[in-house]
Amino acid sequence: MLAAIAFIFARHAHDVFVVVTVGAVAGSFLVSYTRARAEALGLRGDVGIGSRAERVVVITAGLVLAPWGVLPWAIVALTITAWITVAQRVASVRSQLLAR
Repeated sequence: MLAAIAFIFARHAHDVFVVVTVGAVAGSFLVSYTRARAEALGLRGDVGIGSRAERVVVITAGLVLAPWGVLPWAIVALTITAWITVAQRVASVRSQLLAR
């Protein structure tokens, strides 16, 4: 979905939002990866504000409201929340490891 959104941004010459969308893709992958790595260590990895459900809601809202120019800003919000979630999960795993 995000690749298609990046393609649409590229076709409309919104280069900044293409980069932001790539950041959203990377952040989304890292959200899942940090959880998987934490759980592989036997730790809790489901913390953070931007889990999969929240990301789906943001993308859906952005797509529904795209005719009114909301999609680029929904992707910005998605990118920010994904990277905040990655930081929260890394910090949570770090604190769990230090507590051991």
